[in-house]
Amino acid sequence: MSPRIHYAALALLLVAGGGCSKARTEAVVVITTDGVRIPDDVEKITLTVADVNDEGSPVFGHDFPICGGGVTDGCFTLPLEFTLIPGPHRDHSSRVEVVATRGGMPVIDDAAIFTFAEGKSLRLDFVLYDNCLGSDCATHDQTCGPDAQCTNVPAVLISGDPDLSASPPDLGSGGDAGADDLSVPAGDLAAADLSMPADLTVHDFANCVPLCVAGTCGDNGCGTPCMCAANQTCQGTTCVANSTDMATTGDKVLNWTASTSYDTGAFYGVWGLSTTVYAVGDPGSANNPIWKHAIAGGDLMFSADTANTVDTTKTLRGIWGTSKTNVYAVGDSATMLRLNTNWSIVALGTNFPASYPLNGVWIGNPGSPTIWAVGGTAAANCTGTSDYNHFGTSWDQPFSTASGCAYGAVWSDGSGNAILVANESLITYSTDDGLDVSDFPLSTMNTKNLHGIWGPTANNLYIVGDAGLIYHFNLHAGLPLYNTETSNTAVALRAVHGSSGSDLWAVGGNQVLHSTGDGNWVAQTNLPNSASDLYGVFAISSTDVYVVGVYAPSGQKIIMHGGP
Repeated sequence: MSPRIHYAALALLLVAGGGCSKARTEAVVVITTDGVRIPDDVEKITLTVADVNDEGSPVFGHDFPICGGGVTDGCFTLPLEFTLIPGPHRDHSSRVEVVATRGGMPVIDDAAIFTFAEGKSLRLDFVLYDNCLGSDCATHDQTCGPDAQCTNVPAVLISGDPDLSASPPDLGSGGDAGADDLSVPAGDLAAADLSMPADLTVHDFANCVPLCVAGTCGDNGCGTPCMCAANQTCQGTTCVANSTDMATTGDKVLNWTASTSYDTGAFYGVWGLSTTVYAVGDPGSANNPIWKHAIAGGDLMFSADTANTVDTTKTLRGIWGTSKTNVYAVGDSATMLRLNTNWSIVALGTNFPASYPLNGVWIGNPGSPTIWAVGGTAAANCTGTSDYNHFGTSWDQPFSTASGCAYGAVWSDGSGNAILVANESLITYSTDDGLDVSDFPLSTMNTKNLHGIWGPTANNLYIVGDAGLIYHFNLHAGLPLYNTETSNTAVALRAVHGSSGSDLWAVGGNQVLHSTGDGNWVAQTNLPNSASDLYGVFAISSTDVYVVGVYAPSGQKIIMHGGP
C-alpha cells in the first residue's frame, strides 16, 4: 500500500501520497532508490520533519516499512511522496531527514534544509543509492549522491500545478487538505495528554556505553540495537549472512613475498597508489626514514627516497596522502614532512612542544583542507604527557584534552567526522572538524591500548589494539555504537586497512589477518617470514597488499607483498 497521512502541526501539514489541484505554498518530498535491494539492504524508511529553529522537537516523525523482495503486508510501495504545507511560521527554514534502516540500524542517513517559496510548489528528491550504504550525510544536512559523496539537495520549482489532486478514499475526508486540517479542536491537546505514562522509564542514554557481542543484533543497553556486518541481516537477535554473500568467507589467501634488504630498524607505516608506494620508519644506517617503491606490483624493490633531503634523522611513525603530490608523514620530535614534488618540513608553530612525538596523520577526502595529526606519550592509566590532536591548515595552536592519553592513530572523512584512538581504550570523536570533541569511554570496560583505525565511512570503521582487539565502530547521530569482532589471535594488532568494506586487513606481531566484513578474521598461514613484528598495512586493491615492520632475528626493516 501507499502511505496516506494527514498530520496537523503548528509548523507543517504533511500529506503523503495525496495532493492538490491548485497552486499553493508547499514542498513535495519524493523518496526513491537506485540499486538498493529491498529488504536485503533496506527494510524501512523513517521521515522526520522539523523547524530548524527547534530541531529537537520534530513536528513529524514516522516509520514506513518498504514493500519488496517478498515483503507485501503492512508495507509501503516506493516511491514515497509527501506534501509539506507551512503553518504560521512559513518564513522559517525546515529540515527534512530521510533515514533508511536495516536490522534496526541506519544504513543511509540523508537530510536537506529548505525554505518555503510563497505561492510556489517546490520539489525535493531523495534518492537512496546502493553505493551509499553505510553513509551519514545528514550530519551535514546533505544527502549521499551517486558518487558516494555528500551533496546538497536542491529545492526545485515545480512548473505548473503538481499532480497532487484529491486526498485518497482511505482518508475518509474525500477532499483537499484545507485550513480546517490545521485547526486544533478545543481540549484535544490537554496537559494530561502530554504526561508520561507510568510504564515509561527514563534512561540516561547520554552517558550510556553500548555493549555488543559479535554476531548479535539485540539491544545494546543504550536504547539502540547492535549492528550486523554489512553483508549480514538481523534475524531476531542473531546476525545471519545474506543469501547472496553465503559463498564469501574470511579465508582468502594471497601469495606473499618478503624482503629484508632495506636497512636496520623498523618500518612503522605504509601508504601508496597504483604506481607508487611509500614506507616510513627508523632512519637506520642509510640515514633516511622514507623508502619508495616506484612501480607497485609483485616486486619489492624499495629504495631510500632521494626526494627526501630534509630532516632525515627522525623516526617517522605515520604516513597518509590523497595523491602523489599531497602526502604527509609524521614522527618523533614534532616532525612533520609534506611531499609535493620533494619532501619539505611543515612548521608547527612556536606553541608546539619541540620534543613531542607524533604517531599518526590523516588527510580527508581529496580537496579537503582538513588534516589531522595525533600523538603524545603516556604512562599507565593515561597519566603521562597530555595528548594533542591537530587539525586544519594552521598548526600554531595544538588542541589538548585532559585525559593525558597518547593517541596512536586518526581517521577522518574530510566532511567533519574524525575519530582518534589512544591507549587505555580511549576513543575521541568529532563531527565538526574538532570544534567540539567527545570521548567514548571504552576505558570503563577494559584498558587495552588501541593502535589503528580505518574504514570506508564514519559508520563503518574498524579499530584494532592489544590482545587481538578489533572493534567495528559506527559513529551515528552523536551516539557511537560498536561490536567486538572475533580476531582469533592474542597478538597486539597495530594497523588496519582495506580496499573496501568487504576486503579488510589487520596486522600485528607476526600475524596478517583478513576479513570480508562478516565479523570474523582469519590469519594468513603462508607468510614467508613468521618471526616478524608487523606495524603497518595498506591495500591498494584486493590483490595488491603491502605490510611493513621489522624482521626480529636480524633487526632489519621488512616489507611483505600479497598478490594474486
